[in-house]
Amino acid sequence: MSSNKPSLESPQKTRVGLLFFSGAGNTECLAKIFEKVMASREDCEVVFCARITRALDPEALKPFDLLGVGFPIYFRRTPQVVFEVISQLKGEGKRAFAFCTKGMYSGNVAREVLKACAGVGFEPVGNLEIHAPGTDLLLSTKKGSLSEKIVKRMRSRKIGKKVRDFIEAILDTRNPSIPGTKWYTFLDEKGIKPLERLFTKDYQIFRGKYRVIQERCTGCLLCVRDCPEGNIRYQDGLIVFGDNCDTCLRCIHHCPTEAIQLGNKTLKAPRYRPTVSDDLEIITGG
Repeated sequence: MSSNKPSLESPQKTRVGLLFFSGAGNTECLAKIFEKVMASREDCEVVFCARITRALDPEALKPFDLLGVGFPIYFRRTPQVVFEVISQLKGEGKRAFAFCTKGMYSGNVAREVLKACAGVGFEPVGNLEIHAPGTDLLLSTKKGSLSEKIVKRMRSRKIGKKVRDFIEAILDTRNPSIPGTKWYTFLDEKGIKPLERLFTKDYQIFRGKYRVIQERCTGCLLCVRDCPEGNIRYQDGLIVFGDNCDTCLRCIHHCPTEAIQLGNKTLKAPRYRPTVSDDLEIITGG
């Protein structure tokens, strides 16, 4: 005899995977906000939230239905390792979205990331961009200065709401969504970027300038473990920097004793370690 009772089975949850690259921590905070918002939904299950590094093994990731790729914007670019990790994934028609943190403007990076996702079989469904303090700009200020406070206040507000609204919009969509080319990028490519490359030595201005104040270094090796490129090693009792730096500045901002410096220019500069508040804002200290 058949039963007419309604099924008590819960609807199948969307398995969400989050991959993010983060330097000083803005994008990591945004990834945590995504994780918390999605974990609070009855229709989602976050199966991983992993930081992108050279050591990441994409094949070891748990199965997922929806992928979020997070990244920071450096000079309207994002580290190459983000694209290299994407190239190792198999989209197989699964949906993907992008989220990023930026100091001022983002260029076409979200477009490039989602095109890379589409290139390996994902179906892009949207992107979210959030303003956050420029971690390179902070190193040009002094602790306690007005300029430090101004930079730290250059951030988006109501991030939790923005993330909730974004998730609500993408969860049910199957419409491919890759951002168009930003209107200002033509002027950027022809005018600003050439000058920027000149003054930053093709974006390598920081390379070769890292140094360690030995009397401050405790040998905790946090910088060695945390470098996403595996560019820092401990050799003969000394911290040694290689040539594969992507200028994420994580080592400088996260060193607990401020032993790592960029020449002498950062001796009086503030360090930046953002956190997430209970109401899902990024706490910048500003």
